[in-house]
Amino acid sequence: MSKKVFIVAVNKEVDTQTPILGYPVIFSGVGKINATMAACKAFMEGYDEVINIGSCGSLCLPPGTIVKVGQVFQDIDATPLCEYGKTPFEAGSEQIVLDSMSDITCFTTDYFYDEN
Repeated sequence: MSKKVFIVAVNKEVDTQTPILGYPVIFSGVGKINATMAACKAFMEGYDEVINIGSCGSLCLPPGTIVKVGQVFQDIDATPLCEYGKTPFEAGSEQIVLDSMSDITCFTTDYFYDEN
């Protein structure tokens, strides 16, 4: 039987609802590095299914819409080792396909912007 856990950056993203659907939640803090450390912690604690959920913005979807992302494009700048958006020494790294049936894309970065 699967031992499942949710990873969420901050409790505001889930309205402090824990557990989620009966499964425990690990709050990771903001950013990809914190999410990675939380995933490592989850696996070390014996979880074999980790679901990382979070919030993001869209110009096309209304706030609160839940989507299953099909492709992820990452923001990385490793120039001069390779072109912007690619990871050095990894072919096809500019895009990660999670679900080829979903046309939803996500651009991921750890830059933070304000409305101002």
